Amino acid sequence: MNNRKAIQKYITLLMGFFALLGTFFLIFAYVYQGSKVTPESGGQLIVAQLAPPPSLSPLAYGTDDRTNIINHLMFRSLMKPDPINQELKQDLGSCEFGRVA
Repeated sequence: MNNRKAIQKYITLLMGFFALLGTFFLIFAYVYQGSKVTPESGGQLIVAQLAPPPSLSPLAYGTDDRTNIINHLMFRSLMKPDPINQELKQDLGSCEFGRVA
């Protein structure tokens, strides 16, 4: 009888271990899959402001903070200069200059 109880005890412990392991795996898989961010093409960017900007002209940059925020988002370029290295960095675009496949 003692041998049977010991076997039942070990089987119960193994079942508990595998149940716990399966639970951790499911939680990890759920969190890992939920944390993957895959960008999609297109879409829209909505910026909320309390008042309309005085001008949407790119020539009015620097006249008002509201105009600067909107114009910066509307008229950004693909590349921007890096003031430290004096080289071009990516802004909106990602470019690879090399072999095109």
